Amino acid sequence: MGTLQPEAEHGANGMRLSNGNDRKLTQMIWRERLRRAGLAGIAVLGLGAAAMYLNYERALRNDPTVEVKTVQATVVPGVLRASNGRGYIFHA
Repeated sequence: MGTLQPEAEHGANGMRLSNGNDRKLTQMIWRERLRRAGLAGIAVLGLGAAAMYLNYERALRNDPTVEVKTVQATVVPGVLRASNGRGYIFHA
């Protein structure tokens, strides 16, 4: 007498579906995976767009560079009235 081996006949889960139901189940699983991946992608794009918008707004608040000049000067360490008590003095 032989022993029952459902894995050999019907796969590891011991269950067999007809071809039509097997395809439908596979389609449902992949549809659900795509839906979740799509939602995750939309969330990532939304966070990226928000970060870009906030960076753009911050850049607008900065003063634009009006004019650039090259100057011969020296920078020496000195004491300034700052919170840490250190700073540099610019001699032009």
